[in-house]
Amino acid sequence: MDRIDRIEEKVFKNKRKPTTLSQQILLLHYTGMLDKLYELKITQVKKAELLATILNSDHSNTKKALEAIPKKVSYLKNRFNYEFLQVTFEGLELDRLTEKINVILKELDE
Repeated sequence: MDRIDRIEEKVFKNKRKPTTLSQQILLLHYTGMLDKLYELKITQVKKAELLATILNSDHSNTKKALEAIPKKVSYLKNRFNYEFLQVTFEGLELDRLTEKINVILKELDE
């Protein structure tokens, strides 16, 4: 933990970890926020460019992540990312989303 993180933790009384691009994309997906992006009448490449700008991320990685969302099996959909979603949704008291993620985690165990 660097000095700024320690100061932030003391001032804000919480410990916030940075999210990965995969986690950001999954958060946007499960909360329905990506739906608005998909509604735009622009190419998939431009959608990725726009989202990369919003998330301050690499365009090609963002494009790859958007392409991975609809796939049943993808590098985005792993236990680490879903456990992050579970904790996040629980903390925000988003019960329906928490339940949905719990089902997915159980399926990953099978």
